[in-house]
Amino acid sequence: MANGKRPLGLTALAIGNFIIGAVSAASAFALYAVVKMANQVVGAMGAKGDIPGTGKVYAVLAIAAVATVSLLVAGYGYIKQRKLGRIAGNAYAFLGLLNTVLALTVLNAKFGFTAVIGIAWPLVTAGLINTAFRDNLVA
Repeated sequence: MANGKRPLGLTALAIGNFIIGAVSAASAFALYAVVKMANQVVGAMGAKGDIPGTGKVYAVLAIAAVATVSLLVAGYGYIKQRKLGRIAGNAYAFLGLLNTVLALTVLNAKFGFTAVIGIAWPLVTAGLINTAFRDNLVA
């Protein structure tokens, strides 16, 4: 069925991946910029080193970056109906959930809309690509 017409739901999932991937990338760049500027301000005030917790933020950002790339690659795989879409989608599901859990626990982020999306989208993605669209992502 991979050579057949792409299901509308799979197209919608790909578009959702591209939208959430773009927002995720923009958010990660913004957080990186804020942390970098905060460290520069602290350094200009005469303190040595980075503000406490910077390493944890960078670790979560690194996971977020890999998850975002996986999300975008998965979207491309869904559009092309390739097995790559299912592999990258499963990788994103794991990394996306890990990233959200680390942000909530290690970084003490507030549980809000972003956390709901960070939990729901990976679960929806994993559920759909491993059940409903499994036969569409085999080539």
